[in-house]
Amino acid sequence: MNLQAARVVLRPRTPSEIFDLAFRFCAAVALPLYLRLAALVLVPCLALCGYVHAITDGEWPTVWCCAIGLAAFAQSVFTVAASRLLFAARPGVLSIIGHSLRRLPALLGALLIHSLLLSVGGLILIGAFFVWVWHTFVYEAVLLEQQGPIAALRRASALVKHKFGAALVTCTASTVVVAMGVVSGELLLGGLVEGVLQLGKPFGDLWEYGGSAYALVGFFAALPLVATARFLAYIDGRTRQDGWDIQLRFMAIAAASEETTP
Repeated sequence: MNLQAARVVLRPRTPSEIFDLAFRFCAAVALPLYLRLAALVLVPCLALCGYVHAITDGEWPTVWCCAIGLAAFAQSVFTVAASRLLFAARPGVLSIIGHSLRRLPALLGALLIHSLLLSVGGLILIGAFFVWVWHTFVYEAVLLEQQGPIAALRRASALVKHKFGAALVTCTASTVVVAMGVVSGELLLGGLVEGVLQLGKPFGDLWEYGGSAYALVGFFAALPLVATARFLAYIDGRTRQDGWDIQLRFMAIAAASEETTP
């Protein structure tokens, strides 16, 4: 475990502090691990989106649906990675991906039920808004607390109880981060290819076609930051509600069990 040597002070934080900490965590503590995971997870996701774009003759709505679906698994990998970094100086990449894959059926089940509730909530004025916020920590409930689909949704709602405002900020800020990633990818990479290299627009244009390879790169690049910020917000909530020492024991047991599983 690297708890004593951790560069993250475990104390209650404001939402703005959490996202600032998440950025510094990704850029320093987690960078080597996240780069390896990106090569194994995010690059194949990007390639699969490119394949979908090719076989659908450039149907960007379909490509974006594929990207959003793949983002569910990608976020789960980085959520597990962030939790493991609190206990191991060098958590195993294959162990992280393996844990995410084993919990993927439960996660997909929880997300499917969540989507159905969103659809039903949308029929009741702003019901979808409340469902969206109530299930902020469904990833953590499934991946870190080993909950089943329905139990995970209940647990996520319980975690948000009495912290609706903070959960709302987490959800909104995460959405803004992803949107900024998409726009930044389009402006930076698209500007480099078109303006500096003078190659035109060989990989699409977000503003003209509704999508581009650059926007997809920005979309997937934002996911590690979003997953890390949400995990830190989850830890903040557990610190306030249960005390950090209790949460430490649960996560340490889960990590130790995972490492000893053949």
